[in-house]
Amino acid sequence: TLGPDEVQWMSAGSGIRHSEFNHSTDEPVHLYQVWLLPRDKGLEPAYDQRVFAATERQNRWQLLAAPANGEASYALPIRQDARVMRTTLSG
Repeated sequence: TLGPDEVQWMSAGSGIRHSEFNHSTDEPVHLYQVWLLPRDKGLEPAYDQRVFAATERQNRWQLLAAPANGEASYALPIRQDARVMRTTLSG
């Protein structure tokens, strides 16, 4: 289960079955899903989930995921030359 400030990263590999659904019967779900192909094939399945504070993205970019080379200590380590960021802008 993901909360409003949580981000999940998954590398399924092969032979993994995955699905999502809203656990609530009366609250709508809001999510943004991004699929990136891994840089290499045949990687082991992996998973991580972290909370990213909303205060850290107010009017500035917050790095959520980056290459798994130690570039950013708290960003989720992904297996591609890409960065995933978000921000919340004031009116």
